[in-house]
Amino acid sequence: MKKILTILIIGVLGISLVAPSFVNAGIIVATPFGQIKEECIDGKVVNSKEDLANIITNIDEHYNISMVTPADREKLYANAYNLTSPEIIESYEQNVADKIVGNIDGLTEIDDETIEKVDEYVQLTNEGYKLNLSKSVKSEMTSETYESVLNSIENSNEFVAEEGVIIDEENKEALYSVSDTTLMLENGETPMLC
Repeated sequence: MKKILTILIIGVLGISLVAPSFVNAGIIVATPFGQIKEECIDGKVVNSKEDLANIITNIDEHYNISMVTPADREKLYANAYNLTSPEIIESYEQNVADKIVGNIDGLTEIDDETIEKVDEYVQLTNEGYKLNLSKSVKSEMTSETYESVLNSIENSNEFVAEEGVIIDEENKEALYSVSDTTLMLENGETPMLC
């Protein structure tokens, strides 16, 4: 009787220990990269630069994007680019380049001395640039200069939001990557899409 009871207990314990493994064997936990790719890229059709911009924006605004490495983020962009033609990619990136130039033009209104004064009061977060200017520094500026600083920060934040640039908080930089396709097109080469 003792042997039967022991075998029965071991059998029940064995089933309770092994059964969950069999039950969960087919479940694969999605990675943030896989989830973003599935939700934002897979099955999408890109027929215009606006379609591509929407996909890039959806990638950048995905709730798991902060869990993706910069290298994986670049892979997501590459997957989005693979959905379309080199002409659409070139048009999209030209649009982005035009916005960058517009932001740079907005910055040229501010002289180097003002930029140096203001720089330490500019913080960069995942949401973009924020100005926490001291009253003493603000009082040293003309209202036009102060407005130029605010406009520059606003333009930069609009660009960050629209184009999904990568934020480097340590160096106070918003980074935008250019695809190999764009570089090839600029050099007169024909890119091959996978």
